[in-house]
Amino acid sequence: MKRLEERIERLEYYVDELMKLVDVTKKPFSFLLLKSCTNEKEIEDIKGKCENVNIEFQKQKAEGLLHFDPLLNSFIKELPSTISVDDLVTASIIEGYYTDVMTEFRRLLQKRSI
Repeated sequence: MKRLEERIERLEYYVDELMKLVDVTKKPFSFLLLKSCTNEKEIEDIKGKCENVNIEFQKQKAEGLLHFDPLLNSFIKELPSTISVDDLVTASIIEGYYTDVMTEFRRLLQKRSI
């Protein structure tokens, strides 16, 4: 059992060191998920939520809707408390994920903070 604990500690150390090597400026979305989530399922859940909100945004936009506050509110409620919606939106845009919906969300979030 002690050997297993030592191996886990060593792996945690390696992961911490590898996280320092990630270029946050190029991969902020990936870094945010790795830093904020506790396991693979949580990461995949957040990616799924982003994909779903992106699909819903495209659908609503195609239907001619212009107000996406309800969609943003729903998205915020789905996110775990460990992730800031502002950070997630910015990181997604920088890394090129879900850019249409995240750009709209950034606009709405900026409007709210005024």
